[in-house]
Amino acid sequence: MAADSMKVFDRPCVRKFILDALNPDAALPDIGAMQEADWACLLQSAQTHRLGPMLHDRLGHFVSIPIEVRDRLQAMHRKSVLRNLNIYRELVTVTRKLEAEQIPSIALKGAFLARFAYSDPGLRPMRDLDLLVTVDQAVKAFECLKACGYRPMSEGLPEAYLSDYHHLPGLISPDGINIELHHRLSAPGGHSPDFGEDIWARSISKMIGGTEVGFLCPEDLLLHLCTHAAIDHRLDLGPLALVDVAFLVETHRIDWRDFASRAQGKRCAFALLCLAKLHLGAKIPDEIIEAGPESDAAWLESAEYLLFFGRISQNLMGNTMQRILYPGNFMESLRIPFDIVFPPRSAISLHFPVRADSPQAFLYYPLNWLRLFAEKLPFLLKALSDRKRARKWALHRKTFSDWIREKD
Repeated sequence: MAADSMKVFDRPCVRKFILDALNPDAALPDIGAMQEADWACLLQSAQTHRLGPMLHDRLGHFVSIPIEVRDRLQAMHRKSVLRNLNIYRELVTVTRKLEAEQIPSIALKGAFLARFAYSDPGLRPMRDLDLLVTVDQAVKAFECLKACGYRPMSEGLPEAYLSDYHHLPGLISPDGINIELHHRLSAPGGHSPDFGEDIWARSISKMIGGTEVGFLCPEDLLLHLCTHAAIDHRLDLGPLALVDVAFLVETHRIDWRDFASRAQGKRCAFALLCLAKLHLGAKIPDEIIEAGPESDAAWLESAEYLLFFGRISQNLMGNTMQRILYPGNFMESLRIPFDIVFPPRSAISLHFPVRADSPQAFLYYPLNWLRLFAEKLPFLLKALSDRKRARKWALHRKTFSDWIREKD
């Protein structure tokens, strides 16, 4: 079976089948209605959005499913189990190393969900390990891990990421696990909730591998899941983001009044809750949904489209792609190429070992052009090879982004 991954989201029957299969309270979808091309698209979507383990859990025992599909889903689940075991081992190791330097940390997102919200740790695949540290100890934590043999994924200075970003450059452990050190829970800007410093006082701890590991409290974790999916990724994390919400509210008591006060009416929080309740029957109180902004068919259509499109921003920043295809005005369309070729020196220090205020930063512009040519241009050309489809994605992303920014 083979499928063009760019067409998965254009098959409403496959999208509905997947969402029905992920909904634990819904009747299983009609397997007999699936054609060979539909199964191929389902497998592609499962691979792209890390849904294989969940689909295997829900569908793997049905003999009417093509054996190739069952085998592929089972392999995805097995791979997830093995990788998660390695990531949890790494979590214990990193936590102990940071503790030895008196650096407290909080494990984010999947590290808690896979073990304490999902019924089987292998059902929730993890790509990497995300840890929150305080902003004043972020660089110290980064250098501590470097000294222990962790390899930075960028030559940029970690200090350059403190003001405009929410995490430092990624690190690769000696065992090949990707680690991101976060110094805040969301990128700077007025559209994300302000978590405040109290997140450390509200944090909880769990024992893993004989080590006490810090985690966000359920309310902060739920809010972080919402902002991470809607603001940081514009829903390109796929339906797994909805499953995370559904399992978290199913397995943990949420203080909804407290959650609502922290969300402060931000639309990014409402979006994911609404989608999770609509498609997966997540146990979100009606009053929470009703307290959100008035529903709009345009944002919902765009959100559902983005949910299945895939991670175009994984190798090419989504904001840049959106600006190229849908510039705000003529002058902006002229400015975009200039901004890409001649970014501010602060952007140079993100990728190269030079301070932004150093005149030597200008010497790194040719190297940055080579980096863009090697890392970004191939993905830009591929994305633009079907300009009609790319513009459709950009329009939906702009519609959703504009809705997020609106004030009620």
